This record gives sequence, structure tokens and C-alpha cells, in this order.
Amino acid sequence: MNSWEITYPDGMVKFVDFFRAKNFQYEVYDKVVKDYLEEHSKISVDKICSLGSGTGRHEVQLAKMGYSIIGVERNQESLPILNALFAKEGISSIEVIEADFLNEEALKAKLTGYQFDCILLLFIPLSIEDVKKVVCLFEPYIKVGGVILTNQFFGYDDGFVPNCTLSECDFADNPFQERSTTSEFCVRLNTFKYGDMIIDWTAVYIYYDNNHCLQMSRDRDIIEVLGHDTYVETLRMANGSSMELLPVREVTECSLEMNMPKTSDYIVAWRKTDAQI
Repeated sequence: MNSWEITYPDGMVKFVDFFRAKNFQYEVYDKVVKDYLEEHSKISVDKICSLGSGTGRHEVQLAKMGYSIIGVERNQESLPILNALFAKEGISSIEVIEADFLNEEALKAKLTGYQFDCILLLFIPLSIEDVKKVVCLFEPYIKVGGVILTNQFFGYDDGFVPNCTLSECDFADNPFQERSTTSEFCVRLNTFKYGDMIIDWTAVYIYYDNNHCLQMSRDRDIIEVLGHDTYVETLRMANGSSMELLPVREVTECSLEMNMPKTSDYIVAWRKTDAQI
């Protein structure tokens, strides 16, 4: 299996966002992204295209750093949360283009004429084949010297035997909840099934809906894990591509709770090099 879809049941995006807000250290992580871009981009980075911009957690941090951001997002259920987050931070909201970033025709229709200094694909569980497809699809929209940057999980902990299942439970409140007699919250039950460099992650959400009825829903992500000793041959683009694979960078500044259990998170990037800088 070389490709898979990332989908959430209707109405689930806000509950997923509860846990992002609680567990992910966006301010820390995006500072690492900024440092990486300053080290490896051959042009000044100002204009960034953020793929799968979702509820805007990365984007608000990048906007606070001074970058000009345009989002690409197919799930418009995320947009009110993004707008609320930017309003909460006192920042003007960003333009979000409604499109599937793996749909070449949609990209041609909506991005023709755009040129970006950087294209980001962060915290989106795609297969390695689809990540490389994204690099190919967005090559026309990145300036020479600019960087396409994503993150991937590497390895398993030394001594860890992958043919097992791990489970955990977590709880999170709505960060946008107005003061009231009751708070909006969600309980999430996570199950991680480990295979040969694949983690099959099922999350079950238990919550009260808008009618105060108890509900349960679930989503499933497949996480592909790279081997440290094979990442170059796995991620290098085909001969003739202008996208040069850059050195990977392990992210050690953030809590381990941001990672898939038993793995390490790395920044992976390519730089466009097909003309004189």
C-alpha cells in the first residue's frame, strides 16, 4: 500500500484540535522550522504556502514570526477554528485556498501564477510515496533556492519489537470555550498497532454533541516510519528533478508526547536548484 487518505468524520475536526492544542508545542516546533529555513534556504523566506493548514496552529505561529502565509485546505470545517485562533492572538487571518493538495488539476486551477519561498507540509500522515508526489506537484510553485519542508518519523526505539499494540487514554478541553456552567471536552482512546515500519493508529473520541447527547466517533491514521540507514535512497527524487534532498534534522526540543510512541521526529526538506541563484 503506497497511498492512503486522511479523513475525519463530520464534526470531528474541533475535537481533534482540542488534543493538538493540548499536546503539541507549536511555538517550539515552528521555531525549529524557522531555524532550518534560515540555514538551508538560498533565498530570503517571506511567503510561505502551508499545505493542509487545517485549524491554523502552525500558521498562527509562523504569522507571529513575520511570515506571509497562504493555506491550502480541503476541509472547510477547519476554517472557523483557524479564524477563531487568529482572532484570539490578535492577528489578521490568512487566505486559505480550498483545494486537495494532491489534486494536480485543482492546484493548476487555483495556484497558477503563485510562487512561494517555502512550502510546508507539517503533521500530515501521508505515505512516503505521496510526500514525494507533493514535492513533484509543488515544484512549479516554489522559487529557485526555496525549500519544500515536511516532517517524518524515523526508526523505533532501540530494542523495541514492533509487532505489538500500545494503548493510551487522554482528555482535552475546548480552548475556545466561553465561560459557562459546563465545558466542552472530549476523551480520546488511542491504539497504536506496530508493524514493519508502519504504525496503524486508531483514535476513538467520546464527547457530548451540541444537543448534550453522548457520542462516540473514530478516525484512523497510518504512519510510515523511515529507517535511519535508508532515508536518503527513500526520499531522494528521481533523476531530472530540480528538488535536491537536504540534510535531515532531528527535533529534540519538544516533548516526546508530540511524537508517535517509540519513534523520533525529523524535519525532511528539498531545495529547488535548477537555475543559478
